[in-house]
Amino acid sequence: MTPLEENLLSVLRSELWQTPLQLSLSPKEAEELLNEAREHAVEPLAARALVDNNVPIGKQLVPRCLYAIQHTREGNDHLNGELARFAPFIERQGLSLAVVKGQVSGTFYAHPEVRNPGDIDFYCDAENFPRVKEVVEKQIGRTIPDSKGKHINFQGNGVEYEMHSRLTDFYYAPHQRYFNAVVDEALQKRPMRVKINEADVPTLPPDLNILFTYIHMFFHLIRGGVGIRQVCDLACSLHALHNELDTDLLRQHLKALGMENGFRAFGWILIHRLGLPAEDFPYTLNQKDARRGERAYRAVMRFGNLGRKIDLLIKEENAAHTVQTALGVLKQSVLFFDFAPTEMACIFPVQTMQKAKALFGK
Repeated sequence: MTPLEENLLSVLRSELWQTPLQLSLSPKEAEELLNEAREHAVEPLAARALVDNNVPIGKQLVPRCLYAIQHTREGNDHLNGELARFAPFIERQGLSLAVVKGQVSGTFYAHPEVRNPGDIDFYCDAENFPRVKEVVEKQIGRTIPDSKGKHINFQGNGVEYEMHSRLTDFYYAPHQRYFNAVVDEALQKRPMRVKINEADVPTLPPDLNILFTYIHMFFHLIRGGVGIRQVCDLACSLHALHNELDTDLLRQHLKALGMENGFRAFGWILIHRLGLPAEDFPYTLNQKDARRGERAYRAVMRFGNLGRKIDLLIKEENAAHTVQTALGVLKQSVLFFDFAPTEMACIFPVQTMQKAKALFGK
């Protein structure tokens, strides 16, 4: 681990778990830390830890920290206000939805206002999806184009929404059927709610909240890269939901999806790099988990948030870019084959066929 990584992890542990930060940085080291934090979409978290703990960073960097904190707070305030309006409005129409990731994940942080905001993702089952789409189209005054993918997109009051008919795409069909079924059953029988701007916002129950956070992160790791922010999301959800989590049910889901190895590997990162209390993690880890965890950690630090640290040779969307992407997926699926063997065995042929169809229109 490099000194830069040690500094970044120190400030993140302080912010995530609200522990004192004893850190001495030169202005150059502080700037490098903030730059690295930005690559992983955690600059506001790092800035908050530095400011709250009065870490000397040099006068020139103080405005940067304060701006990162304030700008992120304003972004979260806007998204929270929209979400607190939108979700109850849909429910008042007699319809159902489940908000995932994003602002829901933020509620699990000690300071939700400094988690980098993005868009609003929500899921509707097969019965509710077309009806919610119709209601939204009336509200925004335009038709939302259909998509063959797992979600459609629309904008409202300056906010990007993703409306999911599937939360994620598996590459092994039985896994897809299993996950879709447990999600729909859980939302009917045991939905969970989180408080956002005094509104009770529907979301997934604890076991599926954590499961989906992990699956989403893992597939991003394979398809293009994932940064430390997504790992922080998983850490905070496990910590915040620890007392409510049915660990046996979570382990059952992971086993059914063939993803226990990968989850345990990331557990090593959570505990030994981000400082998650071991009792918050649903498995007891061993040396094999440690070796896998170190492998995943190195990939996370190399890629940055959604692969932004990787400089692709071909950026234009063309046949060469498709080949480049496919080779990247192949490399990652081989590197992390033991994290989810069945999915990794299927991902390359399935994704290659999908990209070929999209490229050549067949």
